[in-house]
Amino acid sequence: MVDPGVVDQAEAAEHCARDRLSLAEHEPDLGKRLRLLTTAVEFALRSVSIGWGVPTSKPQRLWELFDDPIAALIPSDIRLLLDGLRPEPSGELMTAEQAVAVAETLFKLRDVGPPSTWSPPVRSPVGWSGLSPTERDVLHHALQSATAIVAHAELWLFGSRAIGTAAKDSDYDLALVVPDDVPPPLRGIAMGEVWSAVHHHGARTDHHLVLASSFKNPTDEDRALVIEIKSYGFRVPSPDAPLPNASEV
Repeated sequence: MVDPGVVDQAEAAEHCARDRLSLAEHEPDLGKRLRLLTTAVEFALRSVSIGWGVPTSKPQRLWELFDDPIAALIPSDIRLLLDGLRPEPSGELMTAEQAVAVAETLFKLRDVGPPSTWSPPVRSPVGWSGLSPTERDVLHHALQSATAIVAHAELWLFGSRAIGTAAKDSDYDLALVVPDDVPPPLRGIAMGEVWSAVHHHGARTDHHLVLASSFKNPTDEDRALVIEIKSYGFRVPSPDAPLPNASEV
């Protein structure tokens, strides 16, 4: 039986997709319109990923769902449009009509569900104790840099490094959770400090800022990201905290 909460989350992503499609319809600027249409399709993709039990916030990871055997379920014309929207697009610019067709197909695909031979990839947090000493150093430096600006900020690791599938040069997927009353300029400075700390170690980061209220009760905008963080990530402990067990993170 499908978890009603999952249905709600998938429908929230669908709502965001339809909202972007509606905005794009009335956007005169070509560049802005294309960004809205692309974002709409990404939300539609997220709706499928949430509905199928593999929530992810990173667009490049969404495409993994639509390789074989999933590709066989998608009409060829829609599949070509999707391929043109991948991180290195090779197709022509998408029209509003094409974006709507892609989104509606994806919503139907979400409701139909994956092929019986498909199973979601196994993902489970490795926990703080499962990270290498180098990874811990990077994360402690990033946390200290952020909390020097916003004292009560939390830093969360998610993505490939959090589940133990990262390559040596994989980026650090980070979420900085800050209290709602922190002024926007300080939020930006704290985020910049996270970036600087990770790059100081010769690494790359894909970092996001989430307000504490949205982290507790996600908005439609943040829902896919927060689900992924809470499902497969963990909070970076302060350097003076006792080393947590894997079961505690």
